Amino acid sequence: MLLWGTTTCTGWISDYIIAQNMLSRLQTRKATYLAGMLPASAMLAAVGYVDSVDGAIVLITLAIGIAGVSFSGVWTHVLDVSGEHSALLYATANVAATVPGFVSPLLVGLFLEVAGEKQGWRLMFLTSGFVGCVGSAIFAFGATSTVLAAPPLPS
Repeated sequence: MLLWGTTTCTGWISDYIIAQNMLSRLQTRKATYLAGMLPASAMLAAVGYVDSVDGAIVLITLAIGIAGVSFSGVWTHVLDVSGEHSALLYATANVAATVPGFVSPLLVGLFLEVAGEKQGWRLMFLTSGFVGCVGSAIFAFGATSTVLAAPPLPS
């Protein structure tokens, strides 16, 4: 519910900011992405240092909910820059976004085996936070508003 709420509200807010010319479309996309991913990444990293299950659940729930703020930045940006090929680029990006779903369990197993249970989970959550921060930096410094040029679709 929190994810849905943050995603929906941030979409409306982003549209308003763009419509009122408060920020450019690209600046708005970057701002919302960073506003969602940086706090979520920090919360995930912090989970490794929480000793109670309740505290870990609260941090993970908040991290997922706050990450919804980023959706109006990154997923809409795919549509902004891909023009008539947006469906293909969006599908490709969505497939790439599933990679952590099958890589993470392998990493968890490796971390737990090498570092033990407590340190292994701590390392996993720190890695998750680090990946979120690196992705944020890549988007913040690498995203452009230039529509990607692609060959025309065959008739």
